[in-house]
Amino acid sequence: MANAALSTPIRHEWILANPWLWMLPALVLSAVVVALGGVDGEGFADARLALVPIAVFLAGVSATLRFQSNAEPFLASSANWLAPLRLVQSLCYLLACVGFTYLVIVGWLDDHTAPIKPAPATLMWVVAVPVCALAIKALIQRGPRNAGMTVVEERSLIAFACFLVAWACWRGFFFGVDKPLEWDTFRMFFRSIGVLCFLGSALVLLKPTFQRGLISILATLHIGGIATAAFSAPPSPWIVGIIWSRFYRPYLEFMYLNNAYHFYAPEPGPASYLWFRLIYTDADGKEFGTWYKVPEIDDWGNSTHSVALEYQRFLAMTENTVHPEAPPATRVLDPTTGEYVDAPYIRRRLDHLPGPLRIGREQPKIVVPFHPFVPLEHQYSAPNHGSRICLSSFAKFVCHRPHPFDTNLKIHGVKIYRVAHVIPPYAPIAGGFPPTDPEFYRPYYMGQYSPEGKLMDPEDPFLYWLLPILRDESTEIGSAVRNHAARHAGDPYWYRPKNQDRWTSD
Repeated sequence: MANAALSTPIRHEWILANPWLWMLPALVLSAVVVALGGVDGEGFADARLALVPIAVFLAGVSATLRFQSNAEPFLASSANWLAPLRLVQSLCYLLACVGFTYLVIVGWLDDHTAPIKPAPATLMWVVAVPVCALAIKALIQRGPRNAGMTVVEERSLIAFACFLVAWACWRGFFFGVDKPLEWDTFRMFFRSIGVLCFLGSALVLLKPTFQRGLISILATLHIGGIATAAFSAPPSPWIVGIIWSRFYRPYLEFMYLNNAYHFYAPEPGPASYLWFRLIYTDADGKEFGTWYKVPEIDDWGNSTHSVALEYQRFLAMTENTVHPEAPPATRVLDPTTGEYVDAPYIRRRLDHLPGPLRIGREQPKIVVPFHPFVPLEHQYSAPNHGSRICLSSFAKFVCHRPHPFDTNLKIHGVKIYRVAHVIPPYAPIAGGFPPTDPEFYRPYYMGQYSPEGKLMDPEDPFLYWLLPILRDESTEIGSAVRNHAARHAGDPYWYRPKNQDRWTSD
């Protein structure tokens, strides 16, 4: 009798406890979002952005009510419409099986043009296809034997409806084929949530034995991925490197689990900052500049964040911009003379070194020396394609910041400097130099960007070059310091006189 009392379904007289009362408006709003976007996704952008969070909230409330309750099904158990509904749901799972199989075949046949690389496609196939196939079997068996709705089936329908809402939200953040990177992070988020909801709707239909088995397999794969991330740093067995690069790396990068597992084995690398020189103009065209730094630090290198965790989060964000592309050739063949000469990017940089004026050449507006203690091949660092996309996105974001003192000024552009905070050697620290000494910061100029995130001058002579911060006497802690990056950015306070701690104009 006690067991029977415990298994009695929870009563649900309260009308707001019905999950479909929340899900149906979410589906209606999702349909409106898709309709407003049209085929090209360029219509009623503001209205779609306003409706998406409402639809997500309603769908979330519906899923919470159904999955946290053991109440009887809220839908009427009628065979007239349940059988077609099960058929439609089964066809969707069948299409998913065909789609995942297609991705695997295309990936292994030609991994260069495939939408998903073969290794992650295979991993998705191993997880998704058995779950969808078993869900189809469960739905087919339910049809002829028992036409009534069960709690498990209703939970599956709720999860499937959440998949439809996520798909509509993904469409809601699509603003045309000519803007592929607009709101791409939100699209990726809703695409991922949609896949999880779709597979979750199939997973809840399976027997508990299969559910526990699948979860155990996923947990094992997850722990294996973390293990390869920890052991992939050289020296490591070749098989670990192959598994990490071919199989696990897309998953680890997507989940952001590949960040700090091997940073301290054997040596940590330098931290990277981003310094933004925001350039504003007034009605007369006069320029005004101000600094915005990520993470935020003062003139003495001290963090200005309220808590250390905030500083660490901003510091981790800059790691997306540090990946360089392969070093370009320093010597190229001159087609007119048939001789090897300096590459154009090196010639442009050599024209802006301090020294006597060269005959026949215009005196440059600004000259910057090479760093005396860094090899020349390490003073040029061009970012790879992914880092350039991040820099462009960061540029668009910071250009929305108004001037801190005059909001009437209009943003003109932003100069970006990726700053490597090198780990100081023992000798300077023993000599009294603090770890935040200016010479330990090495700014690389990443270019000037428009407010739309476009690189304004790809032929800039300083583009991707190290603009050093140097002392007049490197061994004297009180010697004058010259910040050539600040001078290049147009900051008048780029010079620190001898035995002073304030930056001034030269």
